[in-house]
Amino acid sequence: MFLSSFGFLFHFSFHFAFAENTPPPVEIETFKLNGAEMRFSHHGKLHLLVNADCLIEKNHLWEKNEKCQAIRKLKEVSLKKLGKALEGGANPGAVACLKVGGKSLIAVDSRSNQNSFCRFEDGSFVSSGTLHFYARQNDRLF
Repeated sequence: MFLSSFGFLFHFSFHFAFAENTPPPVEIETFKLNGAEMRFSHHGKLHLLVNADCLIEKNHLWEKNEKCQAIRKLKEVSLKKLGKALEGGANPGAVACLKVGGKSLIAVDSRSNQNSFCRFEDGSFVSSGTLHFYARQNDRLF
């Protein structure tokens, strides 16, 4: 009995230690945008879909690259500031994109699924869905 408990504890501790030192999974997704293929990082826990340069691995963790305008805009985006622009079924993330100075574009993945992205002056991208999520979070904070 003791030996089997020890085996369970060893397995649990090893698994926990391994998981703690491994960055959360980031999936790389490829989209075609204006005919060119682009790589995007998708981080489920951070609710992010951004171009690959905007998410960096540091000390075994994934962090937002603050040099990317797309990341910085996530702090200021809000649905409250959109008012009547959301009437008529407009995509909230695409409308928020325009409000924070981006340009809304449509990209297509390898399975022909469309996704709306926001492009900023520095060339960084964030999905409209990510903008919508962060806008809702920001609105709850204020």
